[in-house]
Formats: sequence, structure tokens, C-alpha cells
Amino acid sequence: MILVTQGSRPSIGLEVFFKSFLSIEKLYQSHFKLFACKSDVEKTLSSLNIPYSIEKDSLKLSTRSINTNWVEDSKPTLNSLLSALSEISSTDTLVTLPSDKKSFQHGETNYSGYTQFFRYHFKKENLCMVFKGRENSIGLITDHIALKDVPSISSELIIKRAQTMLESSLYKSTQSILFSGLNPHCGEDGLIGSEDSVVTEALHELEKAYPSKKFIGPLPADTIWKHDSFSKSDSFTFFMYHDQGLGVFKTKNKLIGANITLGLDFLRMSVDHGTAPDIAYKNSADYSGCLFVLKEAIKREIGQ
Repeated sequence: MILVTQGSRPSIGLEVFFKSFLSIEKLYQSHFKLFACKSDVEKTLSSLNIPYSIEKDSLKLSTRSINTNWVEDSKPTLNSLLSALSEISSTDTLVTLPSDKKSFQHGETNYSGYTQFFRYHFKKENLCMVFKGRENSIGLITDHIALKDVPSISSELIIKRAQTMLESSLYKSTQSILFSGLNPHCGEDGLIGSEDSVVTEALHELEKAYPSKKFIGPLPADTIWKHDSFSKSDSFTFFMYHDQGLGVFKTKNKLIGANITLGLDFLRMSVDHGTAPDIAYKNSADYSGCLFVLKEAIKREIGQ
């Protein structure tokens, strides 16, 4: 199954999901189950002028139908997510609709987003944040951390993130793995800094552990996209931190990208954009990114 959680409010999440769901082939509709608050679903569908009827365990949309699990109106991000996690199996795919960071207060703990929440909830330290586009994929060595904390990256962390990617079924055919440096121009042989030595150390260890793979780097982050392997289907690129990688990825792919968490017992995917509360319930959101994510989830579901 493909379990979909609604994310936060106000948000374009449910809007882009319903538009995407109605755009996919009807034969795949039974693969989906939506975890959401009734009030948010009704408000969204009314704004989209989509005929609907709500049943106990399903939602009828025009000529389509989707299985549902209705959750309490309070804390929609966490309620829908925790409800889905109580049902999910290793063969399922979790699709989380966009949420803002303030939605991740669980008890007395505030999490910086889905990846950190999963890391603590499942007690899995080696989760890896990945972004998949039509042609290429990138990974981040760190999650959402401040720039001042980036120098704390170690060779051990780089190795762990690379291992998580290499051992995932999604990237089993990957042959070439590129790594950006930490400093501009990879430190100019120490003139700008020597921090990139941790990347070099990590690559030496990875080469010994995975002799059949090709590890390339460190490469300057501003020109790594020009490397011959960057856009090849059997390659993967690691960036050291969020803005270093996402600037390149989003310039190339725009909204067409899947945010993926590797290292869980199931595959988690999301759109590569935020909640856009300023246009929520205005029937003006671009749903092309969500449609891409749903199609990627379907491919995995049917084994393509």
C-alpha cells in the first residue's frame, strides 16, 4: 500500500495530492490510503470544486475512491503520521505531504522535520536524506543544521550516510558516487581550509569496503554538476549540507523531485517543496511535483 499523510495546515498539501490522485490511472487507486482530518479534506475539496462524499473508511471523489483513516483535528501532521506508522509494513510506501517545522512538537520534544522525527522515533541514527529527480539523485550528509555546525562533519558520518544509500534497494544499481567538498574549491590545497581531508579519508575507506563501486571526490560543490557522471542514471551525488545540494538540485529539477528517507524499514517519500500557506485553499498550486512522487511510489508498488 501507499500510505499518504496530510501534513500541516494551512497548506497546499491536500490540494496537490487530490489533483495528482485524480490524474493517475484509475487502476492504481486501490493502492492508496489517506490519513487525514475530515475538516481539512472538506475545506480543500470545496475550494477545488470537486464533488465528494465521505464514508466511514473511504472518500469518494467524482468517479474515484480512496481508502481513508480519519484522524483527530488537533495536530494533523503528527496525528496522521502516527496513525499511518501504526499500520505500515516493510513492503508499504509512506508519502508525507509537506509540513512546517513547528508541526513536529511531540510531547516536550521539537523535531526539525520528518527525518529527525524518524531518527528518534525508530532509534535509527543512520537515516539518509535523498532527493530524486527525473535524471539524477543527490544525498545530504547532514540534515537541517545551521551552517556554523557544518565543520563538525566527520569521515565516519560520511561513511555511514554512503553505506545507507549503497545498501538500499532503491540504489542497488548505483556505480559511481560523487562527493562535494566542504570548502569552496575544496580548500585550494589547504589555502582556504583543511576540512576536506575528512572527505578524502571517507572515500579511501569506502573504496576498501565497496571495491566494485567508483567513489569520486571531493569535488567543488559549485561545479560538480558539470562532471560527466553527475546526470548518469547509475550515479549518485553526495553534498555535505542542505543548501549546498538543494540549490543545484532545485535549479535543475524545479518542483519535480521526490524527498526520500533511506534507512527505514519502509520507503518514505515526500514532495520537494513546502506548505505555501499563502496560496492554501486558492486552487492555484502546481501539483506536478506531487504527481511525480505518486508515480514514483506506484512504480515501487508494482515492482517496476
